[in-house]
Amino acid sequence: MTKKQNLFTFFGLAVIVIGALFLFKAGDRHRSAVEDAMLVPMPNTAFESALKAVETDPGKIEKVVFIKDANGTTRQVLVAFKSSVQAPLRAQVPSEESTKQMAEATKKTRLKTETELVVDTIPEEKKDALKDASIWLMVVQIAVPVLTIILLVWLSRRENRAVKSGGGYRPATSYNQGEAQKTVDKEFGQWVDPKEIKGNGFDDVAGIPEAISQMKKVKLKVVEQATIVKRVRQEEAAKKNNASSGDLMGRLQSMTKKSRFGGKLPQCVLLEGPPGTGKTLLVTALAKECDVPVFVISGSDFVEMYVGVGAKRVREMFAAARDKRPCLVFIDELDAVGRARSKGDGMAHPEAEQTLNQILVELQGLNTGNQNFGLWIFGATNRVDILDPALLRPGRFTWKIKVDPPHLQGRVAILDLHSKNRSIPLDPSVDFHAIASVLVGLTGADLENVVNETALYAEELAEAEAERLRAGGGIPESEVEGHILKTSVSQEDFFEGLLRHLMGVKATIPLTFDQIFNTVVHEAGHALAAAYEGWLGRTDDLVRFIAVEPRGRTGGLTFKTPSRDSITKTLDNVEADAVCGYGGSAAQLVFLNTRDSGVDNDFEVAASGIHRAIGRWYGSDKLGPISLGQRGLTGVTEMGNDQRNLIDSECNLKTKVLYARSWWIMNLFVRSESVWTMLWELLEHKIMRADRFAELFASAVKEVDAHSEWSKDNLNAVMENVMSDPYGWSPEPLDRETRAYLTARIEELRNRYEALQSSIASS
Repeated sequence: MTKKQNLFTFFGLAVIVIGALFLFKAGDRHRSAVEDAMLVPMPNTAFESALKAVETDPGKIEKVVFIKDANGTTRQVLVAFKSSVQAPLRAQVPSEESTKQMAEATKKTRLKTETELVVDTIPEEKKDALKDASIWLMVVQIAVPVLTIILLVWLSRRENRAVKSGGGYRPATSYNQGEAQKTVDKEFGQWVDPKEIKGNGFDDVAGIPEAISQMKKVKLKVVEQATIVKRVRQEEAAKKNNASSGDLMGRLQSMTKKSRFGGKLPQCVLLEGPPGTGKTLLVTALAKECDVPVFVISGSDFVEMYVGVGAKRVREMFAAARDKRPCLVFIDELDAVGRARSKGDGMAHPEAEQTLNQILVELQGLNTGNQNFGLWIFGATNRVDILDPALLRPGRFTWKIKVDPPHLQGRVAILDLHSKNRSIPLDPSVDFHAIASVLVGLTGADLENVVNETALYAEELAEAEAERLRAGGGIPESEVEGHILKTSVSQEDFFEGLLRHLMGVKATIPLTFDQIFNTVVHEAGHALAAAYEGWLGRTDDLVRFIAVEPRGRTGGLTFKTPSRDSITKTLDNVEADAVCGYGGSAAQLVFLNTRDSGVDNDFEVAASGIHRAIGRWYGSDKLGPISLGQRGLTGVTEMGNDQRNLIDSECNLKTKVLYARSWWIMNLFVRSESVWTMLWELLEHKIMRADRFAELFASAVKEVDAHSEWSKDNLNAVMENVMSDPYGWSPEPLDRETRAYLTARIEELRNRYEALQSSIASS
């Protein structure tokens, strides 16, 4: 929209607003003229209200006046009250029948009645005023709608012209030299010059060696094509003849290095992987390495509500890219515009489908033809399963590079890289291998945030120390920095950085013993269930730490990760995860005999894992090796109601069995001294590390095997009984002796905790 068009639009809107005000004023003026010209005042109530007042409250009425015209027809009735404070009621008489009703009512109530005649002649001066007001109202009533319609028609026609050209509110653009790039820059996406990209290319990418290796192969081809394109354009500029760019670009194929075995690297590459693994980083690093510009755009930038806009933007983008060769085009979140069609629910909007069709057309034959030489297209998605098959077929996004979360050595490299890039002074105690071994499953973005949170925390400690030195006095301000002992980042700082990444900053919420102990029992239940399942060999997950201090929106956390990187999960692993998830609720039920809302997310995650295992991984002998079917974009699976109900039934059955397993595991440790020691240390320190937990758990298992009737063999027997009648099972209440024992132990911890808090407060 041009500046002139903007002014016209705002002027039109202003005219409409002012016209509306004039319309209101004209109506008010006309109403006043009508009232002034009337021989009798305007009614102020309905006839029914006046009649009701006469019938129900005659004691307050002084008289009733019937106002008649020259023909003797009653036009109005006036009810006058005895009180001067109360205004009289004046009502229009709708019919002769109404006049009779009012007369009968006054006769029945014996009210005084009067008759008043009015003259039908209106004074000339009032006639003129009424005529002027009527004419003015008519003019305004016609002018305002007409002006509004004219403005709306103009806006609609201009929008239709823009839509037909496919560009929203901008005119069609001719693709002269550099013009397409200018249009793209102004409207959507961003050209990034390689000189503006920070870092040193692939040297600043770590943790994903397989993806880097693949991208380096692409780099060789991009550099080769970029060199040829630049050389041809230099020759074109030097000759300054009438030869077209296409004539000179015809030499490109002959200048390209031939493959020994005829292989040709596709110019369309799809990067797939979870969020935060480094897909965007790989493309920008490639642009830096090859010294070529990259056009960065999100898939959602293409789609608008107007049909044709997205397709036009695709054409503009490719025209700009061809004009700017050699270059890269990076479409992030490709699934936003490349979702599969023919699902019945994913491509209901024709604009989205037209945009996808235009992308398919532009990608067709990208690896052939001189007009695409030196143009490389990269797409990134974490939902490759919902992409349209036409996008993934050979000839379009032929080459797919998987970008997975880093393994152990990759995590070590990422931590080291970000620490060096930030020039973080590291304490000799820092062991990246030990830190990385805990962070299984975290992506490169997660690890970067852990390093950043660690640096921020260390800075807070140093600043707090500086404030203490300033407050103590005796040290000049210029020498404070030299006296700060916190000069490096320690292993403990990294642990706090991990806590902040996972949970947030410590919350200063005053908690009672009951509140904090409820969290302690809940998190200890998760940890005990996970560790016991690991002891039985059903999972290789290790409890890395337990935190029971409120942080952010989290009251506590039991952080567990696999002992090693793995690609798949067994059914035992999934069931063990569910038992761990139910452990918090089961521990609260056994130790405290309570239930609360804190288990909501635990149950959701556990049930989700069970549902996947049963519906996709042969998790039920009754159902067999079934599949939930292909999911559409709305999550609806292609299956019948009977099968869906059967899956739900099996999931409910498995859920109850696994909760029963978790509940019985908690019963194992009720009288374990090591578990009560664990609960106290969590109350006291709010944090328990992996080594201390492993020590206490090993001791607790020995105590259970030696002294408790709830042994491992007994647990298996109990689980068989539960399996025989799962729907009839429910958590049994503890016997009176055990409940009394638990009450006494909890009261003992309460007294110790309150004494500890008093000691801290006094110190």
